[in-house]
Amino acid sequence: MTEVLAGKKVLLVGSDPYFLDFFRNLMDRGCQVIETPKTDDCCFYPFIGKGNFDLIILDAMMPEMKGVELCSKIRMFSPVPVMVFSAWAVPKGGDAIRALDLNKDAYLNGYLTGCFSFAEAVKMIEKVFQVNAVAASKS
Repeated sequence: MTEVLAGKKVLLVGSDPYFLDFFRNLMDRGCQVIETPKTDDCCFYPFIGKGNFDLIILDAMMPEMKGVELCSKIRMFSPVPVMVFSAWAVPKGGDAIRALDLNKDAYLNGYLTGCFSFAEAVKMIEKVFQVNAVAASKS
C-alpha cells in the first residue's frame, strides 16, 4: 500500500471487464474502489454528486459515451480529478486531441493510452493526488 493512495475513494466508470478488473487492483493499494451502475443521465450524475470521490477513472471507449465526452459533462458540476485510460495505442476519432485540449483547460487530470502496466497507472494516479494536494495547500 502506498501512503498517497491509502484511504482514497475512486470511482471506476467503464463497461469493459478487463478495464474494471485492472483497476479493481487499486484496492490492494488501500483505495476504496466503487463502480458506477451506468452512465445515463438519470442515475450517473446524482451518483457522482453524492459520492465525495477523490478521483474518477474513465474508460475511453464506453458504449453510452466516450470518456472524454463524459469528462466534459462531469466538469459542469464537479471539480473531482478525472483520468481517462484507453487500451488503444492511438484512440479512435481524435479522442487524444480532445483529451489534450481538455487537459490544457484543466478539465482532465490524466490520459494514458496504449499498453501500460499497473505500476505505470498507479504512478500516474499518485501524481494526480500529489498535484491536487499541492494545489489545495496553496489555496
